[in-house]
Amino acid sequence: MKEQPLYSRRLAFTERMYLATLRPDGRGLTIQFAFHGPGSLDPKALELALANAAVVHPGARLRLQGRLGWTRWVSDGPTPRLREIPRSEGVTCPEREQKRLDPRTGPTVELLWIRGEPGCLIFRCLHSVMDGAGLLLFAEDVFKALRREEPKGINSSLCDSEFLIDTVGKRFRKTIPWNSPALFEAPQDSASTNHEVRVLKVLPKPSSNLVARLAVYLAKTWGNDQRLRFMVPSNARNYRREILSTANLSYPLFFELDAHANSEVVQKEIFQSLVKKDFLRLDPLELKGRWIPLGVLRLMLDAIYIMQRISRKGFCSIFISHIQFPQAKNFCSPAFETTRIEYIPAREFKFGTISIVSVVLGGVHDIVVFAPRNWAKLDDLRRVAEGIKEVLEEN
Repeated sequence: MKEQPLYSRRLAFTERMYLATLRPDGRGLTIQFAFHGPGSLDPKALELALANAAVVHPGARLRLQGRLGWTRWVSDGPTPRLREIPRSEGVTCPEREQKRLDPRTGPTVELLWIRGEPGCLIFRCLHSVMDGAGLLLFAEDVFKALRREEPKGINSSLCDSEFLIDTVGKRFRKTIPWNSPALFEAPQDSASTNHEVRVLKVLPKPSSNLVARLAVYLAKTWGNDQRLRFMVPSNARNYRREILSTANLSYPLFFELDAHANSEVVQKEIFQSLVKKDFLRLDPLELKGRWIPLGVLRLMLDAIYIMQRISRKGFCSIFISHIQFPQAKNFCSPAFETTRIEYIPAREFKFGTISIVSVVLGGVHDIVVFAPRNWAKLDDLRRVAEGIKEVLEEN
């Protein structure tokens, strides 16, 4: 297995924003996927597979160097660590186990292991290092190594803005106004940490057009005659299949709906936007934002979050992410068979929005609804979850 040369990529502005959310106690934007299934894994085999995959994934060994606009990710950090954690009742990864990943010293990626039956592997990374698709690409190669196959690795060191400019040219997204209304009344709770409600559903086949159908249902049920703005991340790797990368290469697709929306029309509009690549645009602050010190950027984001809470409006009302795998074979080994993939929300995501993340493996739908405690009550999240069940049953 050939180790890749020193990898280095520029820190994009969106990654700077993700870094600005980090706190010493481990709060901040992390990506976390749990793989559940039967099997008995040996810790030595896991450590070896993790190390072998990291050899061809320099993006899993990154640490931060430099300051301001000269800041870069460099692959001279430590190999992702393996930590065994105890099984907890009612929660896969409790907050005490969601420890800080230090961007300056590393590791910025880790693998948690829960012993016993059913088994569980939890891949965690800083969002400023990888997006969800990138972490899943790395997870695939860890499973390849567990099967004693050659991991694919990566072949690109482009950051998100460099990838976009190389794909569609230098064009900028208009500034998104912070005017999209909240779905529910303000709760009394002042905590900014997330709480969640989960939906598990097994269907004969994956639900079709799920994002459009969910968006229309939510707009009709809780829009209150207002237009709701939705944000849906889309994996831009689909436009450049020759590029293998774990970097942040997902871009936001925004659309607005009211109570009169039709799911077939919405699905068609989403499809057209994806085909035309209309949403592939640089953030308005991409060029100038890299010179904002992280401390100042953190204060700016906190001030924006306070304004959101006061106005009960944000840059979007609802965030929906939908990931689908027709088969589980890429996440299996002779000693472990993944039967369900769970997305675990970060402990804190300080933006006023209701978030829905759906991961489908075969016919198993694992969907989590979450929001900051000071943005939506748990009962509100339960109502959204019940609505999701209704949409899935219409499949």
